[in-house]
Amino acid sequence: MSIIRAAHPEIEIYVYDGAGHGFGCSQRASFDPEAYKLAQKRSLAFLEEHLGAHAR
Repeated sequence: MSIIRAAHPEIEIYVYDGAGHGFGCSQRASFDPEAYKLAQKRSLAFLEEHLGAHAR
């Protein structure tokens, strides 16, 4: 991840500590509901900011 951050310091990158691959899928053992909620909130805010009404 540090390579990406070094190459693109202008972008926000989120790491969800303790959340593994597929943490947003409730059908997986790796499901992490708190990380999922935060990632969902951030994703929707990003879409609203960049697409506005078009995101709905």
